[in-house]
Amino acid sequence: MITCDRESQSWATKAKFNEIQDYVLEKRTEGYFIIDFDRGNGVYSVILEKGCGIIEQRLRWSSEFDADDMIVEMWNNDFTITNLLHDGSDWVYVFS
Repeated sequence: MITCDRESQSWATKAKFNEIQDYVLEKRTEGYFIIDFDRGNGVYSVILEKGCGIIEQRLRWSSEFDADDMIVEMWNNDFTITNLLHDGSDWVYVFS
């Protein structure tokens, strides 16, 4: 989890990935970035912060762990992995 001084914080829990993704996209238009993303007991949870120094972020997922292509590509584009989880079927990556 990223910790930082924050201007504002938002969080949500949703049962389906597409629901949490829609929430994240909505909050991104308001200037929020993911600082923690997880899944437990069948529920996705996300914490987003505004004003914490993150200026760009990417959310990606794949059915298999993709260290050779996606991660290297993001590293080569000056992103770092700031959150990684497996939700039981897919790997979910947050790059900042």
